[in-house]
Amino acid sequence: MNEEIEEIREDAEKRPPRDPKNGLYTFLSVLIFIAGTIIFRLVGDNITLVYALHEGDPGEQLKTAALRQLNIDRLPERSDVLYVRMHRNFDEDRLYLAVRLPDGTDEESFVEEYIPYQCGNPVTDERFAVYPEADAKAHYIFGDRYVSVDDPLTACIIYKENDETVAVFSSAEYDHNISQLFSAGKIAI
Repeated sequence: MNEEIEEIREDAEKRPPRDPKNGLYTFLSVLIFIAGTIIFRLVGDNITLVYALHEGDPGEQLKTAALRQLNIDRLPERSDVLYVRMHRNFDEDRLYLAVRLPDGTDEESFVEEYIPYQCGNPVTDERFAVYPEADAKAHYIFGDRYVSVDDPLTACIIYKENDETVAVFSSAEYDHNISQLFSAGKIAI
């Protein structure tokens, strides 16, 4: 028994002494790790090059700015703006404005009165991608597309879904500073 106690003492003497600052080193290591993680996320979120902004319930300021950027002077009475969306570094950097049209809206008269540019012949009953949700998943619909004769990246898609008629205006020509009016965060693509 005395031999076992001697062996334990010898082992204890061979070990290096315990550093009293080990707790401080552990605390500093955890603190550095947390700070590094926060900085990495902040930098990653702010330098994301490919993203979308989506406002499902846009405020008046964003609605007005989007209408102005798309050169839309007015919308039909009783129409609702469903969402405003902006793409950055994909999909030709488009700005979207989706409008729910009132029941009984005639598509031809809507095109003549409310589309702010001259259109060629529409592409009818084609499959198009729209982004009605605040994510990066495209929603595919069948509708009619009216493209500007002056700018092929400016268009309006009109489609029916769930007994509603929706017009989605889009353009790649707009002031990118409109992104400051979005209150929602970036959607990574």
